[in-house]
Amino acid sequence: MEKTVTEDFFIRYDIPVDCADVPYALRWIYARIAHLPAAATNEDGRLFGHWSTAWGHLPASQDWFRDQRFRRALLSMLEETSTKTIPADTRGNTGGMHRTSTLASGEAFVADLENNSDEING
Repeated sequence: MEKTVTEDFFIRYDIPVDCADVPYALRWIYARIAHLPAAATNEDGRLFGHWSTAWGHLPASQDWFRDQRFRRALLSMLEETSTKTIPADTRGNTGGMHRTSTLASGEAFVADLENNSDEING
């Protein structure tokens, strides 16, 4: 990780972050690379993550940084999370993440922030 995530990592990949965004972004990027589930809680307490289909129409790619579907989900997740949501996502709460142990390459990895049908804890 030290070799990959250098001080210019987020600039290089054009991901706007602040201090609260860094752990979320790294967690989701790592999960995408390793085909693992990922989720986050928004400020309303709604859990969202890899199981959603909101951006399933966008093209996917083997490379996370070229995957438009993943990037749109990542940027939306970063808009919906903050320092207020970190405790909900770091206290051992896995929410719906047990639903899928791994994701196949190219499988949808998106967050549905518009559609309440993907709520897990709501």
